Amino acid sequence: MKKMFCLLLAAALTVSLFSACGAADRESTESKEAESSEAEGSEAESSEPESTEPEGFSMEAYLRKTADAYPDAAPAELIAEIAKSPYFALFTTYIPKDYYPALDYEYQPEGIRDAAALFDSISGKGSILYVLEPEDDAAAKALLKDFKEKADPKWMDFDGGGLDGSFAEILHGKVIFAMYDTALQPVEGPIMEKGRDFVPMFHDYRKDHPEAGCLEMAEYFAGHQKYAAMYTTAVQEGQIQGFGSFEKEVEIKGFIDAAGFIPQMSPTLFIGYVFRLAPEADKEAFAAMLEENANLAWNVCMAANTVIVETDGDFVLFMMCDENK
Repeated sequence: MKKMFCLLLAAALTVSLFSACGAADRESTESKEAESSEAEGSEAESSEPESTEPEGFSMEAYLRKTADAYPDAAPAELIAEIAKSPYFALFTTYIPKDYYPALDYEYQPEGIRDAAALFDSISGKGSILYVLEPEDDAAAKALLKDFKEKADPKWMDFDGGGLDGSFAEILHGKVIFAMYDTALQPVEGPIMEKGRDFVPMFHDYRKDHPEAGCLEMAEYFAGHQKYAAMYTTAVQEGQIQGFGSFEKEVEIKGFIDAAGFIPQMSPTLFIGYVFRLAPEADKEAFAAMLEENANLAWNVCMAANTVIVETDGDFVLFMMCDENK
């Protein structure tokens, strides 16, 4: 049951720089000795190991700084402050109770007075951050030990390399534990949390990027939302998911470019497309055709309740979703 809950949670709940240097050979002994002396001085000045985290961002430094700034904050309050960084823009807040994602399924931690978490259900990597308020110092030490031992870096990224960064400390009486992707990137701009949020995003993106194609737009949409883990795909004329039914097959035609932004796991009551039409095409007629042939029950498990269609120049945005979710 907990394994199924983990998958559902993941569905509901998204850079290292390297350098090298070399030195030319020197003919004289004096020159070699000078170079050796300079190298030793350089090593002494650079005693800290190179960071494997994105340039300009250190997860450890950020977590320590935020914890120091709010030493008396409750776990949920501290999580809210941590989440203000653009590096956590696509993370979802989670209040763990009987299940702690990224740890052993059967693990039931003891000695926790309060807890909150942030996790990335969008990228498929599963970066996660816990803030735990223990009952006492002994519980804090036990929790820190358990989280270090029981955490699984591949809890979501089963086929990849898993999470390659970690942080675990007791700061101001709270246990802070994180496993994360060191290639985590900041996300700037608006973040969509429900279907209609895409409408202003669609118009704004068209205004700011008038030369962008449909796939580029779909990728931007998928990368600026916390609704579900999504994939993007180019779309060709013909039968398209979400239109028609088994009883009445429908082919969608009349566009010169199209792309979809679609949840990776079902059932998720959302599906979205961007279409580009020829300049001389009747955009309103095409939009009406999409709405007429939309199948709110395209997802066998359940039905959406809303169709959203917007036009902007030669582009048409189409979505189906459940506005009650």
